[in-house]
Amino acid sequence: MRIERRHLLLGLLVAVASSLLGGCAPKSGPGKIVFEAHQEGEVADVVLINPDGSGRKTLVQGSEWNGTPALSPDGTRVAFATERDGNPEIYVIHADGSNLTRLTDNEATDVMPAWSPDGKRIAFSSDRVFTETLPGGSVEVLAGMELYVMDADGRNIQRLTGDEADMSFYPAWSPDGKKIAYMNVTDSGAIYVVDATPTGIEPLNLTPNTEMAVWTPKWSPDGEYIFFMGDTKTKKDIYRMGADGKNVLSLTGHWPYACADPAVSPDGKQIIFASDKDDVVNLYVMALDNKVIKPLTQDQGFYSRPSWSR
Repeated sequence: MRIERRHLLLGLLVAVASSLLGGCAPKSGPGKIVFEAHQEGEVADVVLINPDGSGRKTLVQGSEWNGTPALSPDGTRVAFATERDGNPEIYVIHADGSNLTRLTDNEATDVMPAWSPDGKRIAFSSDRVFTETLPGGSVEVLAGMELYVMDADGRNIQRLTGDEADMSFYPAWSPDGKKIAYMNVTDSGAIYVVDATPTGIEPLNLTPNTEMAVWTPKWSPDGEYIFFMGDTKTKKDIYRMGADGKNVLSLTGHWPYACADPAVSPDGKQIIFASDKDDVVNLYVMALDNKVIKPLTQDQGFYSRPSWSR
């Protein structure tokens, strides 16, 4: 059962970029960008690059899958998931390639780390077994992929969601550190928000009325908007909505190619996303004021899951 779920998960991790298949350098912006560079099959590396396309460096590589990277808010560390231990676990490494440290140690699948704005906690998705207390005893629950938070050193793990009828992916912290937006999968994808500390309050569905599947939410630095990928079954585009789920706006409708995996620049003026122009998946940067799109990478590659931090 766990092996089947892991294969399903890895399929989901590349599903957006895989489904995409079938200029000059962008103006330099602030920060650093890290992304997942796919090779053959399920193998992937973690790569760092400057927002102007310079300084590209493979930070983590190997014969196993290394993916879902996330830069710490100060840009000094990268959290990522890797299968080097036989099953996906969360590790952290300094942006200079030093101090590789394992954070999770569980037979479950642990993926999709996301840093809190103060860099003190990490949210992630896991299918680990958890215990529910009932009158007169307790029961072990295997609900599938759910959201957890832990200290940045891997301690003090707490569960935020737990529903056997769905799966929770792609956590993204609000700028004030109080909420986490994520992708909830039942029949299709929806975007929910949940308190970043366990409160017992049920998660809130921000997209109950949308007719498209919605993926990979990311907050704007001012907390006013949430960016995401929307799949209408005829085209995949990057959208923006208010933090309350209202006023949904397509940002890449003028771009004739499929788009996925948005990430927002630290100053909130640009977004980066993956797209299948020329039948390969490269990364592109779009200025939000005029919607001009320019390539960040121009390879015969397969790049996804960018994370942008100062």
